Amino acid sequence: LLQALPDETIALVRIPWNDPAAAMKALDAGADGVICPMVNNATEVHSFVEACQYPPNGVRSFGPIRRQFLNKRGDYFAQARENLLTAVMIETSQALEDIDAIAATEGLDLLFVGPFDLSVSLQRPERANFKDPVLLDALQKVLEAAKKHGKYTAIFTVQEADAKFAAELGFNMVSFSSDIGLYAQTIKSVVHQLQDIISAK
Repeated sequence: LLQALPDETIALVRIPWNDPAAAMKALDAGADGVICPMVNNATEVHSFVEACQYPPNGVRSFGPIRRQFLNKRGDYFAQARENLLTAVMIETSQALEDIDAIAATEGLDLLFVGPFDLSVSLQRPERANFKDPVLLDALQKVLEAAKKHGKYTAIFTVQEADAKFAAELGFNMVSFSSDIGLYAQTIKSVVHQLQDIISAK
C-alpha cells in the first residue's frame, strides 16, 4: 500500500505490536507515522518512541532506502523527527492507570483510544458503549492527560452517532469503522436490496 501512495500522501501505519523492528521497518518503507497498540505504561511508550527516532533521541537504525529516494521534502534524515508522528493506543486498564506518565513521554505525539479493548480490559458488560459512565470517565482521563501535556488525541468508532459524540467530546481525530467493516456493510446493503427486489416479484 505504501508503494502505491504518492509522496504527498500522509501515511500512518499501525504496527502489530510494540516491536522496534516493526516500527523501523514501517518508517523505512515510507510511513509518516506509526501507531503502536497495547501499550501498558510509560516505559513501554518510551521504548516505542526511541525505536522511531534516530540517535541521539532514539535507537532507530539508518536504512530508509525507499523513503529517502521518494522524499521530496529535502534531506529525510535531517527532517525525520519534524515529519514523524508517533501514536500509542490506550486500550488497557494498566495504560489508563499510567495515563499521565504516558502522556508526558517526550517524543510522543498522539494518544489513540481503542474503546473495544479498553472496555474489555475494564471488564465492562458491553464493548465500546459510549453511554457507559465507566468508559466515559476513561475517555475524559485520556483527554485531560493529553491536554495537560500537549498531545493530540484519536479514537476508533464504528457507529455514526459515536463518531459524532467523540468529535464533540474533543478528540482531534475520529477513526470510523475499518476496511473490512465498510466492505461487509456495503455487501449487506446490496444483499438486502436484492432481497427486496426478489420479494417484490
